[in-house]
Amino acid sequence: MPRIMRLFIIQSLSGFGIAAAFTALLLWLNFGNIAYLVQNTDVGPLAVVLFWLFNGLVFGAVQFGVSLMSLRDDAPPSRGPGQRVAVAAQAQSARHLSH
Repeated sequence: MPRIMRLFIIQSLSGFGIAAAFTALLLWLNFGNIAYLVQNTDVGPLAVVLFWLFNGLVFGAVQFGVSLMSLRDDAPPSRGPGQRVAVAAQAQSARHLSH
């Protein structure tokens, strides 16, 4: 498995773990009286699952983004077409100055 896919899976799972802790904490603290609403409606468990799922998607994406941005790049910077033109122009102007 490529390294980037392994990184994506690990960071996504950790994001869903953080979302589970966040959902449990929110229900335990009864923030916004959400625990009462979940316990006293028929669709309360579905609401908790969807809340965990959507927060897991967000937290997993953030985890992956942060870990991806913190990776070190060992490859030398590639020269795009614009940089090749600039290097060629510098070389040409250096030849004109030497004559």
